[in-house]
Amino acid sequence: MAALTRTLLPRARRAGPGPSAGVREVALVAVFAVVALLPLIAGDRFWTRKLFVIAVMSIVAVGLNLVLGYAGEYALGQVGIFAAGAYVTGVLTATYHWNAWLAMLAGVAAAALTGLVASVPGLRVGGWYFALTSLFIATVIPQTVRLAPGPTGGELGLAGIDRPQIAGHPLSTPALYILVLAVLGLALLGLRNLTRSTWGLAFACLRRGDVCLRSAGMSPVRVRLTIYLFAAVLAGAGGVVYPFLDGFISPDAFPLSLSILIIGATIIGGSDAVWAPVVGVAILQLVPELSDRFDKYALLIYGLALVAGSLLLPRGLVAPLRRAASAVLRPARSAEPPAGSADAAVARLARGDGAILEVRGLNKAFGGLRAVSDVSFTARPGQITAVIGANGCGKTTTLNLVSGFYRADAGHVSLGGTAVEGRAPHRIVRDRLARTFQTPMLLTDRTALENVMAGMLAHAPVPAAAAVLGLPSARRTRERFRRDAADLLAFAGLGPLAGQDADTLSPGRQRLLEVARALAGSPSVLLLDEPAAGLVGAEVGELAGLLRAVRAAGVAVVLVEHNMRLVMDLADHVVVLDTGTVLATGTPGEVRADPAVARSYLGAAATRPATRKEDR
Repeated sequence: MAALTRTLLPRARRAGPGPSAGVREVALVAVFAVVALLPLIAGDRFWTRKLFVIAVMSIVAVGLNLVLGYAGEYALGQVGIFAAGAYVTGVLTATYHWNAWLAMLAGVAAAALTGLVASVPGLRVGGWYFALTSLFIATVIPQTVRLAPGPTGGELGLAGIDRPQIAGHPLSTPALYILVLAVLGLALLGLRNLTRSTWGLAFACLRRGDVCLRSAGMSPVRVRLTIYLFAAVLAGAGGVVYPFLDGFISPDAFPLSLSILIIGATIIGGSDAVWAPVVGVAILQLVPELSDRFDKYALLIYGLALVAGSLLLPRGLVAPLRRAASAVLRPARSAEPPAGSADAAVARLARGDGAILEVRGLNKAFGGLRAVSDVSFTARPGQITAVIGANGCGKTTTLNLVSGFYRADAGHVSLGGTAVEGRAPHRIVRDRLARTFQTPMLLTDRTALENVMAGMLAHAPVPAAAAVLGLPSARRTRERFRRDAADLLAFAGLGPLAGQDADTLSPGRQRLLEVARALAGSPSVLLLDEPAAGLVGAEVGELAGLLRAVRAAGVAVVLVEHNMRLVMDLADHVVVLDTGTVLATGTPGEVRADPAVARSYLGAAATRPATRKEDR
């Protein structure tokens, strides 16, 4: 299942603008404009109608690409939302004689509402379960029209849908086509702005998983509702203009094959660019022109195209086309990361509120297994509190309880005197408590700079509408994120690697990067879950140097670690857990000398002096 998921969901790459990116975009828009306007210039009515349909389907597909390609959500019911917008507009215009423009606004609103209702299962379940429930929407709306004819015309369809008017004159087919092109252009521009804003990082975190998004300080519910709403509005925008082409709609206009076409177009085009699905729609709409018998085999051909595209072009068709173009043309350079200042990062960390983390009497049981029992400790600013113990003794469970990923059965957690137990993880992050994980929660297809920027999402929210409109506030926020992230990378010793993708870094560098990302929100308390796991030699030394610098900046650090030499060298206070309970607490020297600790966990290995330089 995981392999199939990776195949069907091509990785959404960033669209990093460089010095020549603006020129490339202007050239791309010019090419699209020429191709789109050729039928009007030539007066070809057949191709005007054909490109009208392609443009409408493209509006729906780019919305699906936002959900499926950029955020990794299986909301596949776009055609049902498209049908809702079309029918509401058609019924209000033909049956109730509304002004067509007002009916179109009502249709978009109805489609948005349908999309939000259809997205409710996605807030509870994910993956293929959500895919099946969302596809239900694509089939139930046409079926409802058939079963309840009334004002919709039922199985026979709805006729008499009058076109919008300007100055008392109905729009001609060419004018209607230009309207659709304008809607498509605005949709592409808005999604470009949205994905290049800080919201693009939120979508990438959601694609990585809910834990990644929560640890960045954002609510998965909020982000999901945002993308579902935008995708629904786009599907509705395509639906409200569709009935005006022929002045007639029927349930047969929304078959299952249309859903497969939209999904296939999204996957075939890929998610390397917001406009990639337009290419996929064009291909799947123009192929039928090669055969008069296509309609008979539409479902089969679209299904085969979907499977073939997934297997042969896992990242879509646009990605290799862009690589080929780059081989011929001068490739656009990625935007150079700003030069960072470690001193600036230290100054921001030092401005923290100096909150004390107090943990009192934490208890957690899973079924009949008691994982944590009456665990208490205090983490103070400018100190490193180490939590150690054998595997399975409850260390990570304790961190999960403190950070909100688990709910305690009993106990109290306060930060700066304010209770945080029972709060959602993303809200605790906003309270200035950050953490890392045993397996780094990195955005592997994003740069080191963008990974650190993702850690700032909680404390500088940008309204999605401002991002879509490309307002100066959204641009200023992103630029500030870039500068602050560059400072933190310099602080972590990763400045020269700012422009490299996270998955190209060594394990040691990835650990340092995750610490830098956790520091991006200027936390008062930093929880580290085995940050030295898998590190050797100089990498451990680099991590130790970074943790000392974090402590010197006044941040309270809670360190869960198995590397006892690192713990004894760094910790100011040590808490030893044994089968979920606190066995001992004290300074490293006191814990090392405790016979019970030596018998339970440390043994002779922790008391031997270091003999190798890399062990010190």
